[in-house]
Amino acid sequence: RLAKQRDKDPDVGLYIKSLRLILIYQAFVVAPVIVWSSPIMDLIAGSDYASSADVLLALAPFIYLSSIAPYVTMSINYAGYAKSRIPIVVATVLINIGLDIWLVKKIGIVGAAISTDISFAIYVGAHMVVARRSFNAPILPQIGLMLRTFVAAGAMGACLFAFGTDDLGVFDWILGAISGTAAYLIVLFLMRVISAEDVVEVRGRLGRLVRRSG
Repeated sequence: RLAKQRDKDPDVGLYIKSLRLILIYQAFVVAPVIVWSSPIMDLIAGSDYASSADVLLALAPFIYLSSIAPYVTMSINYAGYAKSRIPIVVATVLINIGLDIWLVKKIGIVGAAISTDISFAIYVGAHMVVARRSFNAPILPQIGLMLRTFVAAGAMGACLFAFGTDDLGVFDWILGAISGTAAYLIVLFLMRVISAEDVVEVRGRLGRLVRRSG
Protein backbone atom coordinates (compact mmCIF):
# COMPACT_ATOMS: atom_id res chain seq x y z
CA ARG A 1 0.00 0.00 0.00
CA LEU A 2 3.01 2.31 0.38
CA ALA A 3 4.62 1.25 -2.89
CA LYS A 4 5.21 4.14 -5.26
CA GLN A 5 2.88 3.90 -8.25
CA ARG A 6 2.44 6.08 -11.31
CA ASP A 7 -1.25 6.76 -10.74
CA LYS A 8 -1.53 6.46 -6.96
CA ASP A 9 0.15 8.13 -3.98
CA PRO A 10 1.41 6.13 -0.97
CA ASP A 11 -1.28 5.32 1.58
CA VAL A 12 -0.10 7.67 4.34
CA GLY A 13 -3.18 6.94 6.43
CA LEU A 14 -2.26 3.29 6.67
CA TYR A 15 1.34 4.22 7.55
CA ILE A 16 0.17 6.44 10.42
CA LYS A 17 -2.30 3.88 11.72
CA SER A 18 0.28 1.09 11.73
CA LEU A 19 2.95 3.27 13.34
CA ARG A 20 0.44 4.23 16.04
CA LEU A 21 -0.09 0.58 16.94
CA ILE A 22 3.65 -0.05 17.04
CA LEU A 23 4.25 2.92 19.35
CA ILE A 24 1.52 1.74 21.72
CA TYR A 25 2.91 -1.80 21.79
CA GLN A 26 6.55 -0.80 22.25
CA ALA A 27 5.83 1.41 25.26
CA PHE A 28 4.04 -1.56 26.80
CA VAL A 29 7.06 -3.79 26.17
CA VAL A 30 9.70 -1.40 27.49
CA ALA A 31 8.11 -0.74 30.91
CA PRO A 32 8.98 -4.20 32.31
CA VAL A 33 12.48 -3.94 30.84
CA ILE A 34 13.09 -0.79 32.87
CA VAL A 35 11.50 -1.87 36.17
CA TRP A 36 12.12 -5.61 36.12
CA SER A 37 15.48 -5.78 34.34
CA SER A 38 17.04 -7.78 37.19
CA PRO A 39 14.25 -10.38 37.51
CA ILE A 40 14.09 -10.74 33.73
CA MET A 41 17.80 -11.48 33.45
CA ASP A 42 17.62 -13.85 36.40
CA LEU A 43 14.69 -15.68 34.77
CA ILE A 44 16.29 -15.88 31.32
CA ALA A 45 19.99 -16.40 32.09
CA GLY A 46 20.22 -17.25 35.78
CA SER A 47 21.79 -15.55 38.78
CA ASP A 48 25.31 -15.87 37.31
CA TYR A 49 24.38 -13.11 34.85
CA ALA A 50 22.84 -10.72 37.36
CA SER A 51 25.24 -7.95 36.39
CA SER A 52 23.83 -8.05 32.85
CA ALA A 53 20.67 -6.41 34.17
CA ASP A 54 22.42 -3.04 33.99
CA VAL A 55 23.09 -3.60 30.30
CA LEU A 56 19.47 -4.63 29.66
CA LEU A 57 18.26 -1.52 31.49
CA ALA A 58 20.60 0.68 29.47
CA LEU A 59 19.29 -0.89 26.26
CA ALA A 60 15.67 0.05 27.01
CA PRO A 61 15.62 2.93 24.47
CA PHE A 62 17.05 0.62 21.80
CA ILE A 63 14.44 -2.03 22.59
CA TYR A 64 11.73 0.62 22.32
CA LEU A 65 12.98 1.72 18.89
CA SER A 66 13.74 -1.78 17.59
CA SER A 67 10.28 -2.32 16.07
CA ILE A 68 9.82 1.26 14.94
CA ALA A 69 13.02 1.34 12.90
CA PRO A 70 12.33 -1.51 10.44
CA TYR A 71 8.78 -0.29 9.87
CA VAL A 72 9.79 3.29 9.06
CA THR A 73 12.79 2.29 6.94
CA MET A 74 10.91 -0.32 4.92
CA SER A 75 8.09 2.16 4.38
CA ILE A 76 10.59 4.59 2.86
CA ASN A 77 11.95 1.81 0.65
CA TYR A 78 8.50 0.87 -0.64
CA ALA A 79 7.63 4.50 -1.26
CA GLY A 80 10.64 4.69 -3.59
CA TYR A 81 13.06 6.80 -1.53
CA ALA A 82 15.63 4.19 -0.50
CA LYS A 83 18.58 6.26 -1.79
CA SER A 84 17.85 8.98 0.75
CA ARG A 85 18.62 6.48 3.51
CA ILE A 86 22.27 5.97 2.55
CA PRO A 87 23.69 9.12 4.25
CA ILE A 88 21.71 8.32 7.40
CA VAL A 89 23.07 4.77 7.59
CA VAL A 90 26.68 5.90 7.05
CA ALA A 91 26.39 8.73 9.58
CA THR A 92 24.78 6.45 12.17
CA VAL A 93 27.54 3.84 11.86
CA LEU A 94 30.23 6.50 12.28
CA ILE A 95 28.48 8.02 15.29
CA ASN A 96 28.06 4.59 16.86
CA ILE A 97 31.73 3.73 16.39
CA GLY A 98 32.87 7.06 17.82
CA LEU A 99 30.60 6.82 20.85
CA ASP A 100 31.65 3.20 21.45
CA ILE A 101 35.31 4.13 21.54
CA TRP A 102 34.64 6.97 23.98
CA LEU A 103 31.97 5.48 26.25
CA VAL A 104 33.33 1.93 26.55
CA LYS A 105 36.62 3.39 27.71
CA LYS A 106 34.80 5.60 30.22
CA ILE A 107 32.16 3.28 31.72
CA GLY A 108 32.61 -0.16 30.19
CA ILE A 109 30.02 -2.34 28.50
CA VAL A 110 27.11 -0.19 29.63
CA GLY A 111 28.73 2.56 27.56
CA ALA A 112 28.29 0.40 24.45
CA ALA A 113 24.58 0.07 25.25
CA ILE A 114 24.23 3.83 25.67
CA SER A 115 26.11 4.36 22.41
CA THR A 116 23.67 2.06 20.65
CA ASP A 117 20.72 3.94 22.15
CA ILE A 118 21.98 7.34 20.98
CA SER A 119 22.96 6.30 17.48
CA PHE A 120 19.75 4.32 16.97
CA ALA A 121 17.63 7.26 18.14
CA ILE A 122 19.37 9.45 15.56
CA TYR A 123 18.82 6.73 12.94
CA VAL A 124 15.08 6.46 13.62
CA GLY A 125 14.57 10.21 13.99
CA ALA A 126 16.33 10.92 10.71
CA HIS A 127 14.22 8.35 8.90
CA MET A 128 11.04 9.87 10.26
CA VAL A 129 12.17 13.20 8.83
CA VAL A 130 12.74 11.50 5.46
CA ALA A 131 9.27 9.99 5.65
CA ARG A 132 7.87 13.46 6.34
CA ARG A 133 9.63 14.92 3.32
CA SER A 134 9.02 11.96 1.02
CA PHE A 135 5.33 11.16 1.48
CA ASN A 136 4.17 13.78 3.96
CA ALA A 137 4.03 11.53 7.04
CA PRO A 138 3.55 13.84 10.05
CA ILE A 139 6.06 13.80 12.93
CA LEU A 140 4.59 15.98 15.69
CA PRO A 141 1.46 13.82 16.21
CA GLN A 142 3.70 10.77 16.57
CA ILE A 143 5.85 12.54 19.16
CA GLY A 144 2.70 13.49 21.06
CA LEU A 145 1.56 9.88 20.94
CA MET A 146 4.95 8.72 22.23
CA LEU A 147 4.71 11.05 25.22
CA ARG A 148 1.22 9.84 26.11
CA THR A 149 2.23 6.19 25.87
CA PHE A 150 5.23 6.97 28.10
CA VAL A 151 2.79 8.26 30.75
CA ALA A 152 0.86 4.99 30.49
CA ALA A 153 4.12 3.04 30.66
CA GLY A 154 4.97 4.99 33.82
CA ALA A 155 1.69 3.87 35.41
CA MET A 156 2.47 0.29 34.41
CA GLY A 157 5.98 0.63 35.82
CA ALA A 158 4.60 1.87 39.15
CA CYS A 159 2.47 -1.28 39.42
CA LEU A 160 5.42 -3.51 38.60
CA PHE A 161 7.59 -1.65 41.10
CA ALA A 162 5.05 -2.34 43.85
CA PHE A 163 5.74 -6.08 43.49
CA GLY A 164 9.51 -5.61 43.79
CA THR A 165 12.48 -5.14 41.50
CA ASP A 166 14.73 -8.01 42.50
CA ASP A 167 13.54 -11.46 43.55
CA LEU A 168 10.02 -12.15 42.30
CA GLY A 169 7.85 -15.10 43.17
CA VAL A 170 5.38 -16.73 40.81
CA PHE A 171 2.47 -14.68 42.11
CA ASP A 172 4.55 -11.49 41.87
CA TRP A 173 5.11 -12.16 38.17
CA ILE A 174 1.46 -12.99 37.52
CA LEU A 175 -0.18 -10.28 39.61
CA GLY A 176 2.37 -7.67 38.56
CA ALA A 177 1.82 -8.45 34.89
CA ILE A 178 -1.97 -8.33 35.23
CA SER A 179 -2.11 -5.13 37.27
CA GLY A 180 0.56 -3.45 35.13
CA THR A 181 -1.27 -4.30 31.90
CA ALA A 182 -4.55 -3.05 33.37
CA ALA A 183 -2.94 0.22 34.48
CA TYR A 184 -1.40 0.71 31.05
CA LEU A 185 -4.71 0.20 29.23
CA ILE A 186 -6.69 2.35 31.67
CA VAL A 187 -4.30 5.29 31.27
CA LEU A 188 -4.40 4.90 27.49
CA PHE A 189 -8.21 5.04 27.63
CA LEU A 190 -8.20 8.07 29.92
CA MET A 191 -5.76 9.88 27.65
CA ARG A 192 -7.82 8.90 24.60
CA VAL A 193 -4.96 7.05 22.97
CA ILE A 194 -7.19 4.03 22.44
CA SER A 195 -10.95 3.71 22.30
CA ALA A 196 -13.60 1.02 22.59
CA GLU A 197 -13.62 0.82 18.79
CA ASP A 198 -9.93 -0.08 18.84
CA VAL A 199 -10.59 -2.93 21.26
CA VAL A 200 -13.42 -4.24 19.07
CA GLU A 201 -11.22 -4.05 15.98
CA VAL A 202 -8.30 -5.85 17.63
CA ARG A 203 -10.64 -8.52 19.01
CA GLY A 204 -12.10 -9.02 15.53
CA ARG A 205 -8.69 -9.33 13.92
CA LEU A 206 -7.53 -11.82 16.56
CA GLY A 207 -10.71 -13.82 16.06
CA ARG A 208 -10.10 -14.01 12.32
CA LEU A 209 -6.51 -15.12 12.89
CA VAL A 210 -7.65 -17.86 15.27
CA ARG A 211 -10.25 -19.09 12.79
CA ARG A 212 -7.69 -19.18 9.99
CA SER A 213 -5.15 -21.05 12.10
CA GLY A 214 -7.85 -23.54 13.14
